[in-house]
Amino acid sequence: MGKTVCPNCKKGYTLANEKIEQKQPVTCGQCHKVFIPLAKTFPGEIAQSGQQIKKKKFGRYEIISVIGQGGMGKVYHAFDPKLNRSVALKILLSSQQNHISERFIIEAQAMACLMHPNIAVIYDIGSKDGKDFFTMEFIEGILLKEFIRQNHSISELCQVMLKIAKALSYAHQQGVVHRDLKPSNIMMVDHEPKVMDFGLAKLRENQQGLTTSGMLLGTLQYMSPEQANGQVNIIDERSDIYSLGAIFYEMLMKKPLIEGETNFNMLYQVLNAQAKFSSDIPGSLVQICKRALKKDVKLRYQKMDDFIRDLESHHSKKIPRKIVRNKTTSRTKNRRKPPKKKNMNPVLYFVPVVLFFVFMGVLFTTNDDQRQSEKNYSTHEDHSKNLHTKKPQKNDTSDNKSTNREVRLVKNRPVFQGNNAHTGVYNEKSILFKKLKWKTPVQKKATSSVIYKGLILFAARTTCYALNSSNGEIKWTFDKADQDIWATPVAANDVVYFASKDAHIYALDIRTGQLIDKYNSHGGIDSSPIIENNTLYFGNGEKMFYALDVKGRKPKFKWKFLAKGAVQASPTIYQDYIYINSRPVQGTKHYTKGVCHAIDKTGKEKWRFQTKDQIIFSAPTVANGIVYIGDYSYTFFALHAKTGKLLWEKSVTGNVDASAAVNNYGVYVPDSSGLLSAFHPKTGKKLWSFSTTPAQPIFASPIIAQKVLYVGSTNGTMYAIDCETGKELDRFETKGKIYSSASIDKNNLYFASDDGFFYAFGR
Repeated sequence: MGKTVCPNCKKGYTLANEKIEQKQPVTCGQCHKVFIPLAKTFPGEIAQSGQQIKKKKFGRYEIISVIGQGGMGKVYHAFDPKLNRSVALKILLSSQQNHISERFIIEAQAMACLMHPNIAVIYDIGSKDGKDFFTMEFIEGILLKEFIRQNHSISELCQVMLKIAKALSYAHQQGVVHRDLKPSNIMMVDHEPKVMDFGLAKLRENQQGLTTSGMLLGTLQYMSPEQANGQVNIIDERSDIYSLGAIFYEMLMKKPLIEGETNFNMLYQVLNAQAKFSSDIPGSLVQICKRALKKDVKLRYQKMDDFIRDLESHHSKKIPRKIVRNKTTSRTKNRRKPPKKKNMNPVLYFVPVVLFFVFMGVLFTTNDDQRQSEKNYSTHEDHSKNLHTKKPQKNDTSDNKSTNREVRLVKNRPVFQGNNAHTGVYNEKSILFKKLKWKTPVQKKATSSVIYKGLILFAARTTCYALNSSNGEIKWTFDKADQDIWATPVAANDVVYFASKDAHIYALDIRTGQLIDKYNSHGGIDSSPIIENNTLYFGNGEKMFYALDVKGRKPKFKWKFLAKGAVQASPTIYQDYIYINSRPVQGTKHYTKGVCHAIDKTGKEKWRFQTKDQIIFSAPTVANGIVYIGDYSYTFFALHAKTGKLLWEKSVTGNVDASAAVNNYGVYVPDSSGLLSAFHPKTGKKLWSFSTTPAQPIFASPIIAQKVLYVGSTNGTMYAIDCETGKELDRFETKGKIYSSASIDKNNLYFASDDGFFYAFGR
């Protein structure tokens, strides 16, 4: 017999060991909640969900109870007194091997580079007394496995599946493949899913050494055939699509796709069995699910966005009866079908499998069902770092999801590190100012830069620059603009776009700087455009905001939106909405103050919020469903991203001229008094403030790499500040004012000063 406890009401139970080991659902007699019994014998103790720990601390964290134990670490419910919040604390088991320790760190890194409302948040990572740990969002909810057992309509289930798929699509864009998706790795809070447990996540930029051919990683019931075959070289986003298809099947059919008493039995089904559906499941959903579950990766959905498109089409009743084939398989349409094979004795299938196990040294890491991914534990981060590491394929539009911050080159593949949500967060290691690698003379008043395919792109006065990121050499310049360029450029599809006060956007060839085209906005442009899915979004001083389709030889305007004032701040994209700030122009009667607009991607306004002062120059910052804006009334606002409802507002010590940066520690607001203030992202509680010395206005938005925040001041200094404490870590003093933000890539930190130089610092 074994002991367990209800995670909801903490009532204890003694159950048969078989029931605990097989994780058979139990209905609590006290609170009537269904839960999975968690109890395992570990060295010297029984780990139980909800087990109380008396007066135990780990570093600064006060441990409340044990949540569960997984393949790599033990998870606790803990309290962080410093930030006054509950967390899930995951500590690596000290006896683990080196490669497990590396996986533990990769799990933390995978979650830390993700910032999405349907992915659980990571807060901190570190080491204490030789033990690696990280802390995560503590979530009160139920597992998707339990949610599936409840009575939900197909429409509700499709909505949940769409949210999960969009979260994974976002993760894939950041170069993260989960590899262990299953219902017990997804929490449900009401009808909102939270994807968690990235213990087997694969970071495309860090693939070497941790997985070898023949190694099985994942949970067999939801494992793709290529994972089951140990073909680690072809495991990619399509493997997650298969696992999601298996979850979708379980949601629709109320039973797992793969069931068996032994691993061999389940492995045989993964490699050979076909999904069977009941007649009451809509045919279009059957087609979608079957395509996601194709054994051959080439016949499966090639991108998560394709799965999302078909599921959304079903939801809007527009899906065709027959789903279009992948282009990779269309040539086989008229080929003669091979003769049907005779049925083989199923025992024969196990012979090569057994040999495979013996000679390849297969490792099963059926993490989750042994890992105790329990009810209150999770991880998410809306660390919204954009975009892709996948090499563009033919007709692939992923490469034009761009950023107005920076991009770096990884094996000739553009990886965008800034983001269209303007969070200012980069998925890079921090760099201090110990090593000046190079400095290049440029004109004064330089804009913030974009890093794209080894080039640093920015403008100064009327000149556009492209510098070699490794040595600062000027590759080309373009000086045909009629007026100054104040806006940061944006780059995608080997084209860089510069917006000028002469009312034009200039499209230049990234390699040569030659003019490809220019677009007239009929009004001076002060702010940076952004680009997503071949659409360029920008506003002007004449109250107009445009969506320009730049795909093909003849770009055309898709729609335009009339704002309540001049659009002199960059737009921001977060999920389905575009957020723009405007300020009134002369002659405006009804709107005499700044306005934040939320519009959808068809140009329809969803809500607007009026600030306290007419001046609003900074772009909105959006993270975790919250829009952050500031104005010239010395006020900083937090709004609900979907409704525009005011969540909180705080006073600062000066005008807010630059966008805030935000991560899980705080939201960081620069102002014209030279003060940088940190507030809690959800509550607005003041965390700390940092004053530049001598105190001079901050006109540049901060950026964040790991826990280090970089901000430049008009006193000529670039500061490196600890995000958590507000303490100065380092500084570099130039001989001119700094008006623009820094940018960072894998090797260097870049910024310009009004002393006439562009600087690069390395490790």
